[in-house]
Amino acid sequence: RTESCYQSFHVPSSFRCLDDVSSPATTSAAPSTLLGIRVYPQHNDVGVSRIWEAGCCLAEYLLEYPSYVKDKRVVELGAGVGLTGLVAAGSCGAIAVHMTDYTEDCLENLDYNVKLNDRWLMETRQHYNENDEVFEGVTTVRCVW
Repeated sequence: RTESCYQSFHVPSSFRCLDDVSSPATTSAAPSTLLGIRVYPQHNDVGVSRIWEAGCCLAEYLLEYPSYVKDKRVVELGAGVGLTGLVAAGSCGAIAVHMTDYTEDCLENLDYNVKLNDRWLMETRQHYNENDEVFEGVTTVRCVW
């Protein structure tokens, strides 16, 4: 296995958002913990080697318009390192997020990143929604297509 590194993100939450998808959400003070992502920059599996720009863009879009995933069950195909799915679950109020990918290395790293961010997920969701009994969690699964 190649050497890993971590990237941390201060993700503002849009959890208390308007239900109108045409209006950007307003953000408020977020919990102090950071979202962390482990990557393997020198790995030959593209799913673990980096955080893809498209995933960052989608995560930013969901932070602007969280009502697309708020109170919904989300499936992310090709989740890679899991940034977008974790943002949907933690900051945008999805009921459940099922992140998929194909290779063993990618799934192992995806599981690791979900466990790494358990505290961030719980603190972020609790901070923005005190009655969060409906949260089903984040799962990872192999997707064969």
